[in-house]
Amino acid sequence: MANEHTSVILCIEDQPAALEVRTALLERAGYKVIPASDGNEGLSLFRSNPIDLVVVDYFLPGLTGTQIAAQMKRLRPDVPIVLVSGITESPDGLENVDLFVTKLELPALFLAEVAALIATARNQVA
Repeated sequence: MANEHTSVILCIEDQPAALEVRTALLERAGYKVIPASDGNEGLSLFRSNPIDLVVVDYFLPGLTGTQIAAQMKRLRPDVPIVLVSGITESPDGLENVDLFVTKLELPALFLAEVAALIATARNQVA
């Protein structure tokens, strides 16, 4: 992937296998991935790293993905947030989420959507 800098994606997922698969998919596409296994760790990493995009699971222990998204948007409204869920119906609280995808979405489509969100966010900042 040709970037003027490597985009950094924060990936928050409490299921180790799912986190490993999503991290590998994004890294193979050329992104730097910072993994987090719960919302509090994710929020801490978000505050302390230059994040270009967040991929967060909806069902997490403690805070839900939409609650995490709301806190992140208050801190940095310019960072796109992708909410991922195993359920196919849209959960409540999507107003702070830029994209909702199911875990059944094809990897190529997911990567295309991530790339489009990062490009759009960069153009808005530039």
